[in-house]
Amino acid sequence: MTGPAATQQDEPLKRDIGLLGSAMLVLNGIVGASIFALPGTLLADFGAFSPFLFPVFGLLVLLIALPLGEAASYFDRTGGPVVYTREAFGPFISFQVGWCYYIARFTAFAASTTVFISYATALNPGLSEGAPRAVLIVAITAALAIINIVGVKRAVRALDAISVLKIAPLVIFALLGAAFYGAHGVGPIELPAMSQVERASLLVLYAF
Repeated sequence: MTGPAATQQDEPLKRDIGLLGSAMLVLNGIVGASIFALPGTLLADFGAFSPFLFPVFGLLVLLIALPLGEAASYFDRTGGPVVYTREAFGPFISFQVGWCYYIARFTAFAASTTVFISYATALNPGLSEGAPRAVLIVAITAALAIINIVGVKRAVRALDAISVLKIAPLVIFALLGAAFYGAHGVGPIELPAMSQVERASLLVLYAF
């Protein structure tokens, strides 16, 4: 192929994200906002066994993540799963995968926004409905859009700051929990019934 299209295709990607930014992208892709919403539900349903659900299903998620990582190593083009499926199955399947990916991103953003608002309403109940809730949703969406518009480097710095704000309370909570249960114990741990495994999988896989 010759001409402008070929030149654009062969132009190397800018390397503005850096190692730390790449690590934060991966971290935020794995640890989503659901980690702040799910533990209470899991504890109510599965008791002291609930913390063990995360490593168990985390290992299962690796069965998806590792093949995707292997597939990514074969390509130097952007597009992710859309590129992989186009190469393997053609444009029709690739088109379906692309739309599924976009829908998944939209619904994940909506779910994360809902979690944020649920915490905000705990501080200000007036944000739970009506115009205040709508304004908050628009403000969150606009803020994230602006972060991406201002440029990659500034967006990566914002990502680093947001990641610290996300991980810090989790680390502090885990340390406090370990200190408390180390002194008092966690009590009896009962394995969930097989009928509960399906519900557990839907809840925990959402965290990944």
